[in-house]
Amino acid sequence: MLLLDPGTDQSVTMPGYAFAAQADAADTAAEHLRSQRRAETRVGFQCTTLDGYQITWYREAPADREGGLVSIFDPESTEPARRLLPDGTAESLDGAPRGLTVYGRHRSDRPSFARASLMTPEYTYLINGVKEDRGVTVGG
Repeated sequence: MLLLDPGTDQSVTMPGYAFAAQADAADTAAEHLRSQRRAETRVGFQCTTLDGYQITWYREAPADREGGLVSIFDPESTEPARRLLPDGTAESLDGAPRGLTVYGRHRSDRPSFARASLMTPEYTYLINGVKEDRGVTVGG
């Protein structure tokens, strides 16, 4: 495999197995960094943008591995806005933008990420993305 050496800006040849080992080490280091950042994560409300969706969530304490889900907004959706309650019922949200899904009415009835994935399996990959620290997150 022909690569550019970042230390010297020169091309180097590296066997495929060596490149794979180097890539694995870089992935491991990146996951370690993500884990550290999650451990140091601020608390409070946060918004993650991932694949064009806006996911609003909160974390009660820095050590929490997962937070509570507040809402998911799909700006491309034509579905009416809805509120999902803990018992599984849905209410329409008149006047709210199409594509908005709100979870619960108050912080006390907002679902965990795991519960929200069960309530809305179509958004599981987004919820997993937040847990895996993908996307851009602000707030806290």
